[in-house]
Amino acid sequence: MVNFQNRDTPLKPVLSPRCFHLAGNGGLKGAVREVAANVEEHPFVFRTDVKGYYASINHGILMDIVGKYVRDDAVLHLFSKKLGRATPPFKAKCFWSRA
Repeated sequence: MVNFQNRDTPLKPVLSPRCFHLAGNGGLKGAVREVAANVEEHPFVFRTDVKGYYASINHGILMDIVGKYVRDDAVLHLFSKKLGRATPPFKAKCFWSRA
């Protein structure tokens, strides 16, 4: 099983260090430190959570982008499964085309 919160995830090199919710990026305390360090230059903070944002992402395009960085078929399958687009495991050599 692949844990996307793991520090050794194949996506780690391409994820922003400002994704504070990921393990190893500081969590809430790291986010607060970042805001405190920049509050003089940027006195306003806008925090948002757009309802339905992730559901509106085109999963095909997302998988094409992820496939450029992830070469592990099991990870691609898990990612696809989490998006609700999984193909049955071990039915084909690749679970997602990286073409």
